[in-house]
Amino acid sequence: MIIQFSANEAAMDTKYKTVTNGEDYLLFQRHETHGGEDDTGVYIEYLDQGEAGENIVASVDLSRDLLTIILAAPLFSARHQRKEIRRFEVCLSISDVQFLALRQGLELTFWDRMKQLTLAE
Repeated sequence: MIIQFSANEAAMDTKYKTVTNGEDYLLFQRHETHGGEDDTGVYIEYLDQGEAGENIVASVDLSRDLLTIILAAPLFSARHQRKEIRRFEVCLSISDVQFLALRQGLELTFWDRMKQLTLAE
């Protein structure tokens, strides 16, 4: 199943990298101390913790207008009759400042997995 939505906000702080439209959201999270014993990898969450997983992202492609995430293992969506979510396509209607924060947040999150991350110039 492919989840598609448009995001009009994107944020990055030391805990969360999020795209949202106020209803749907997609969050990436990673421990602040990369490589430490508490760093268990990239966490992704859609809508709530029940639709989340760790180390299941196969690839992320970020362009100015679109964020595409392909999963190596599915998320199971309670909101979508337990269908397997395999891909996200998020149309971005965000400011340049928010786009830069999202880009920097993804680079920080995937610092040791840059082969999984494609960033448009």
